[in-house]
Amino acid sequence: MIHYMTADGIASPWNANEISRVQLAGIPFTLNALRKPDNFSHEAAWAHKMNDETVSIYPLHPLRLVFSLIQAPIYFHGRYFTALFNALFGRRESLHVRITALVHFFVAAYWAVPLRNNKPDHIHSQWAHSGGTVAMYGAWLLDVTFSFTGHAIDLFRHRVALQDKIDRAAFIICISDFHRNFYIDRGADPDKLVIVYCGLDLSLFKPVEKSRSDDVFTILSAGRLVEKKGFVQLIRACGLLRDRGLEFNCLIGGSGPQEAELRRLVGELKLENLVTLTGKALKQERIPEFMSGG
Repeated sequence: MIHYMTADGIASPWNANEISRVQLAGIPFTLNALRKPDNFSHEAAWAHKMNDETVSIYPLHPLRLVFSLIQAPIYFHGRYFTALFNALFGRRESLHVRITALVHFFVAAYWAVPLRNNKPDHIHSQWAHSGGTVAMYGAWLLDVTFSFTGHAIDLFRHRVALQDKIDRAAFIICISDFHRNFYIDRGADPDKLVIVYCGLDLSLFKPVEKSRSDDVFTILSAGRLVEKKGFVQLIRACGLLRDRGLEFNCLIGGSGPQEAELRRLVGELKLENLVTLTGKALKQERIPEFMSGG
């Protein structure tokens, strides 16, 4: 039995897509989330069922928390105290991170106490920050192996006890050669690094054939509306195309915190008749249909 630890269950398409493949392979697992998502990126029945079956850690039940903190030193013996020592004195990126990791140690004890009589064989964390800390300490207390998949924000902006996670992981999933080299630079054993690229299900993501009725081309882009996705640059490029006299339309699918800024930019460049933002996140099943419109 594998216990997956995530920050927000299947809110991330990455989590949902990967775990659905684990499910199809017949591998037993339990999906854990620090918090269950309010929304997720799939509309299929399997996704709703998976979300319903996700075990959510938060909100913590006060009485259970008190009892777990009393019981954990008794149940886990020396492992509890070595893990606590690590939380207090291990290598940390900042004082804030040390406090956060200590809190997550106690959350891990809260999570692990009920699992002691039905221990998982392995614990894997998607993303290496908050959920990764709970997973690492949970595996430490339960005396089972631990692994994680790192991405970007968890390895850089919100890094938490990363060196300890690298050192304690039985293996690390690397989503690129860059990630593999990143871990090697931090002392990871190359034999523990497994590259799993961010692939696509080609049975789902394939072009939908359709006839073209005019010479006006459509530029399509989809993603979360955040700075790193480059939508500002796309809209400015649309302004350049308009100034060069090209006929086109641009449709941007997605939602996110940058939406208001992008709409203002469209107005400033007077592109309202050429650039449209849907303002809605695309469900995974709808992406092929959306992308076939270009």
